[in-house]
Amino acid sequence: MALTTEHDLLQDEHDRLHSRHSDMIQDKQAQEAVWREKLEKIRLESQTNNYEHSEAIKELTSQNNALTETFKTQMKQLQDDHHRTMESLQQQLTATENQLFKLQQEHMAWASSQARAQDNSKEGTSDGASGASAAVVPSLEEREQGEVSSLLQVHSNVYIVDQAG
Repeated sequence: MALTTEHDLLQDEHDRLHSRHSDMIQDKQAQEAVWREKLEKIRLESQTNNYEHSEAIKELTSQNNALTETFKTQMKQLQDDHHRTMESLQQQLTATENQLFKLQQEHMAWASSQARAQDNSKEGTSDGASGASAAVVPSLEEREQGEVSSLLQVHSNVYIVDQAG
């Protein structure tokens, strides 16, 4: 009887330990399932984030390329406009310089004719001053030549400065 009682006690202890062992295994399996679910969720989030990140990079790269092309096009257009404006201004400057030169030449010719007219009128009114008027005429011609050469020098200096600029 003592053996049966001991056997029954051992059997009860065995059943209790077996039940406890089974409960622990079920708890561990439940925890493992929870952790696997969390791991799968994190893996899916990571994949989604990686995909969104790569799509954002593609979109930003595309936008950057479009902006770069737009900028290059605008810069080219601005350079072309600048070049055309500079050519137009250069042509206007050249035309104005030519017009100024022509007007200066006309003014010098007019002033020369006025001086000759005054000299001729002085010759007609002075009786014995023909020798003096002959001396005045060469100096007048010398003066005209000096004015023309100085005007040409000024015009060529303006042209040289214009070409350097």
